Formats: sequence, structure tokens, C-alpha cells
Amino acid sequence: MFLPLSRNKIIRIKQVLVFSACFFLGVFNLLGQNSWERLPGLDLSEVVNSLRVDSLNDQLIIGAQFLSEVNGMSTTPVFKWDPSSGISIIDTNNSPDFPVQIPWDIVTKNDSFIIAGDGGVAVLIADSFVNLLDGRNEGARIWDIGIWDNKYFLSVGLDKNFMYQSIGHLIEWDGASGLKEYQSISDFMDSNPSIAVTQEYNGELYAGGSSDASIGGIMNDIMKWNGSNWVDVGGGIIASGATVIYDMEIYQGELYVAGQFEQQGSIKENHIARWDGVQWKSVGGGIQNDIFGYSVLRELHVHDGYLYVGGRFGGAGGVPAEGVARWDGNEWCGCVGNILETVETLTHYRDTLYIGGNFGVYTPQDSIYSLARFIGTEFADTCGSINVGIKTIAAQKKELVGYPNPVQETLTLKFPYTQLNEVAVFIYSSMGQLVREEKYTLVNQELKLNLNQLTSGMYFGEIQSSSHSFRFSFVKE
Repeated sequence: MFLPLSRNKIIRIKQVLVFSACFFLGVFNLLGQNSWERLPGLDLSEVVNSLRVDSLNDQLIIGAQFLSEVNGMSTTPVFKWDPSSGISIIDTNNSPDFPVQIPWDIVTKNDSFIIAGDGGVAVLIADSFVNLLDGRNEGARIWDIGIWDNKYFLSVGLDKNFMYQSIGHLIEWDGASGLKEYQSISDFMDSNPSIAVTQEYNGELYAGGSSDASIGGIMNDIMKWNGSNWVDVGGGIIASGATVIYDMEIYQGELYVAGQFEQQGSIKENHIARWDGVQWKSVGGGIQNDIFGYSVLRELHVHDGYLYVGGRFGGAGGVPAEGVARWDGNEWCGCVGNILETVETLTHYRDTLYIGGNFGVYTPQDSIYSLARFIGTEFADTCGSINVGIKTIAAQKKELVGYPNPVQETLTLKFPYTQLNEVAVFIYSSMGQLVREEKYTLVNQELKLNLNQLTSGMYFGEIQSSSHSFRFSFVKE
């Protein structure tokens, strides 16, 4: 594969850095038999906002933004898929009266399900969606449908106007036409808040979203109803800049919250924290920025004893991870899958991990957008451990930067350790083929590779010694 590069040297260097970051880890993932693939028979480019498993009918329910057709067939923004039948259109009556244009949440109920999002709420009745709540004219947004104490709770973003009424930011709904604000929650929030998610924990209802107690109310992004009053949760989330909680999940007896908040060095650090009912605890250092300097968590999901997180990030607890990671209560593990942009939703269907969102997954064989599933022998490529407060990383290859890059003739690599002597070097093409294997003796912890014999293109390298492993990438001009 030839990689076209700009004639401008500065732009060319930037291209190399971005292409290296985008493709390098994906190729090594392929070599380790861990990767992502598109769903067979499905080519989707719209943003996927929600994935839910319909266990009763053994199918995956997929909600995509502004969706009008799938593979040329007219549909509402929600359709179904299973490995045997492929895609199935749930309701072909893609009417302009359909209220939910962006389906943020899907709740399965017996042999039916309810969808909610931008515009309102609809329910599936006899293979056809029926509008229950229509708030399109007010620009209504419902982030989440929670169920607690045999009631539905609609988490309302943006403002508290819905169905031509000023109701509130957390609406108690009877499943028909009855709507009312739950326990006057708006009185305990600032003047420009939102509720994004609710979760029952230890018999109490927790509400998470965006609200700053310093400018009104008692809620710093999270509070709870204890049966008689709204109370804060250990001071809530206090961080610089805009903060919001997008999801909550119970794992190993604790309440985990995730969203957009950065508190370096705090117990509620880097977009994820856990609450044990008495105090906040850290989650192994949280997540780290991607190559573009951005990070956020959008969804939490528990499966087979692990907590999976999805969002946009480049690492978790110092372990390389792109968009998806898992936590076992003590350490983070990452699957370096070359995911760019944001994973909005994730779930396991038939013990396989599915992800949806506004992202691209790039492998040497394919470019996959919006919806993918994991294939491989084991999710974790690298794992870290927390030991007496000191983080160590196991089984992780260090990355080396070679120069010049792009290179015409000789690539120089400088090693960070003084005890290295003999090393083995493996160079792979962009398609994962081994094109060169040699042993070298380092001079002053430096290695000079003569690359005259290689054709133009992108390459990836691995270096092994008796005690360390390294990886690098370069473009041969």
C-alpha cells in the first residue's frame, strides 16, 4: 500500500503521526487475532445511538439516528438483527408522524419494547410503532427511560417543557397519558440543568445529569431520592469546566457513574467514579485522552463479571485502549481496536460484544462505520494492575519514535534502557506480512536500520529483547 503524502514537510510529518496512530495498533491487533468486523449483510453509515438485546425473541435491537432505510428498505429509526435472519424491518410505516428521530434509549418489555429520544416516546404494538408522547414541536429530548417502584421515569434534557406543558426534568410516567414531575426535582437543580439517566441503588432513586450547586440547588450532577427528600451524594461531581453524567450502572455492589468530568488526582477522576453508599472511590485512574486530546465516557455495561465502558478515549488506567475498555474491580484491560471518534452504546449479544456510535474502525481489510462486533480469542490485549496505590502495567509493548519519519534510507531508534544489548527486529507491511527479521547489537542504546530495500509505504515494527518489547511505525518514501 502506498501512502500519499503532502509535499509540505510539516504537513507530511503530521500526516505520518496521524496515520501511524490510526493504523499501527490495528495491525498488531490483527496479528494477535483480535479485531472488529461489520455485521454480515449490513452496511450502515448513520450514527447508532442505542443497542438492546431482546432476549425473548433472541434478537438485537438497533436504534440509529435519523434512519429512513436499511440496505435500501424503508424503516423507522429502529430495526432488528440476528445472525440467522440478518436484518429485519420492524415497522415499514416510516411516517413523518413518527416522533422519535434519534432513539437514545430502548426498553424491552415482555414481547414488545419502548423507544425514547429526540421528539418523544413510541411503543411497538403488533409489529407497528404507536406514538405515546409526541414532543417534536418543542424540540424535546428524552435521554433515558428508567423503571423503579413500578413506574417509568423519563430523563428530560434541554428544558422541562414536554407535551405542551412545563413539567420538569425528571418525569414520572404511568405508561399512558399521565405525566408529572417526580418529587419537584427541578427545585433542587440550577437554572439550566438536565437529567440524563436514573438508576435504583440500595432502594433509593439516583438521578444523574448536569447541574451545578454553586449556582443553585443542591445537585452537582448527581443526587438521590431517599424516600422523603432529595439529598446530595457525597458532594456530587465537582470538576473544572462543563460536567455531565451520562450513565450509571451497579457493579460488584457499588454504583458506577460515567460521563464528562476531569479531576486529575481526585477519587472522582477522569470521567468515571464509584459510590459505595457512603463515599466516593476512584476507578484505577479513569480514562485518558485519545490522540486528538479528547476523552468522554458514554455508556457502562456489565457482562460475565466485567464492567465494560464505551466512549472516546485512548487509554484506561494507563493501559492502551481505544473507545472500549473493561474493568474487573481491580484493574483495567484494553482492546486496542483502532476506533476513532465515539462509541455511544455497547452490549453483549450471544456472548459477543457489539458497539454502536459515531465512529470508524479501520483495519487493513476494511473500514467499518457506526456498528461493529468484536472477533478474537480474548478481549484484552493489555492489562494493568493497581497494587498498594502504585500502578504497574503488564504485558505492554513500549512505543518507540524513530527519526526521520518519513524515512528515505536510515531510521534511527533510541532506547530508554541502558541494560539492553542484543535485540531481534521484526518489520511488517501494512497488510501484516512479515517482510524482515534480523538481530542487532545496540551501540549506545541506539539502533540504525537501513531501509533501502523496502518499497514505499507504511510499515510497523516490533523489537524484542530478553527483558523488554517495543513497537514502532514509519513511512518509507
